[in-house]
Amino acid sequence: MPSRSSLPARETISLTTIAGETIELDLAPSGEPTAGEPIVDDRVRGEKRFAGRLWNAVAAGRLRLPRELDTLTVADFHLVRDVAERRRVIAAEPSVERCRNCDALLTVDRSNASLETLLAADPSDAPPEGPFELPRAVAGVRTIVQRAVTVKTALPLFRFVADPKLPLDGRVVRALGVKRLELARRRLVDPERIADALAADDALFAVIETLYVELNYPPRLRIPAFCPSCRTIHDVPTPSVREVVEDPDALDLLDGIERDASASFPSFEDFEARVFAIGAEVYAARRVANIELLVIDDVPPVDEGGEPLMGSYEPIHEDDGAGFTRVRFVISLYYRTFASMWADAPYDVEAEIRETIDHEVEHHLHHLSGHDPLDEEERREARRDLERTFGPETVRRAEREALRAELRSIARFAVVGALICGALLAGAVALGLVE
Repeated sequence: MPSRSSLPARETISLTTIAGETIELDLAPSGEPTAGEPIVDDRVRGEKRFAGRLWNAVAAGRLRLPRELDTLTVADFHLVRDVAERRRVIAAEPSVERCRNCDALLTVDRSNASLETLLAADPSDAPPEGPFELPRAVAGVRTIVQRAVTVKTALPLFRFVADPKLPLDGRVVRALGVKRLELARRRLVDPERIADALAADDALFAVIETLYVELNYPPRLRIPAFCPSCRTIHDVPTPSVREVVEDPDALDLLDGIERDASASFPSFEDFEARVFAIGAEVYAARRVANIELLVIDDVPPVDEGGEPLMGSYEPIHEDDGAGFTRVRFVISLYYRTFASMWADAPYDVEAEIRETIDHEVEHHLHHLSGHDPLDEEERREARRDLERTFGPETVRRAEREALRAELRSIARFAVVGALICGALLAGAVALGLVE
């Protein structure tokens, strides 16, 4: 019989459910090698099942909670699953993420992610209320009645997404929480008829899947990921894999975004010309001069909150070599940020250019006065946004990790420099240049 000291350490974690109830999760391990590797098997009693590894973790005693998994709402199930992934009780699925700013590959370490905002209740936890009126009909459907579901109800969906041989039938419809589809002259309430409608139209099925995510994945299921190349902060959804995903076109529809297929974002040359024309108007209205205006077609820098900048203002001090310093005042607009925003949702490009230039001119005027309260407020607001999204401790932890990385980088350069200097000195000695 193993001694008490050889038993794997366990961790108790308090999780607030969507309904505001606190439940205690008892997990093993929290990085304890004696407890074994994270569970990867998704077969439950020989059956393929989405996230089956969580049931296997419970069966193996690696996860204990005060109720059966099947009785949880799907939203609470995913909260528990996320905790289990972050504590390496179950294995996270590998994923490749790319930076939305510089396109670099991102390494997302879910096992090292903070639990700060995941465990606490959030005002946005409550699922959206239906019925969901569509701005335009999809396959004749104008209204969808769909609800959040329990794990017991969702099991046919968990089996369906795990086994491509299974049919899309009424059981899957009920698992998705679909109660009714309303068309112009009739309504569908029979799950089998609704299943036929979904099978016949991919766009309609994408809307249903997107609503399922909105209803059953609370917004606190996310972690920050920092791009090592440009420092952009990404809001990465968790857990590592979801049974269905949100469709961009369906999100546009539900958000009421209309995209004109004939509209396109201006080319760099056209955008630059508009910037210079609008900039002249703003400068005249603000009665300012001698401010350079640049349009940058490169990876934009980011603000204090890790968001790519639309524009920036910078006084540049240059030494002319004769002991005099010349100051250039420069406003830059970043083409790629404007283009990325357009890809998310079309907007009035000229109005946004005008607002951005005017905003940077305001920074210039504050700089000339000797104090820029606008810059201070922007920094405070960026930090508040980060703390609201990821939690104060997570932000402080990220700052500490960034500082450690910077210090490691400096140390590496110092060591390399010392080695190079040592090698040069040894060579000089060997050549008789230094005694």
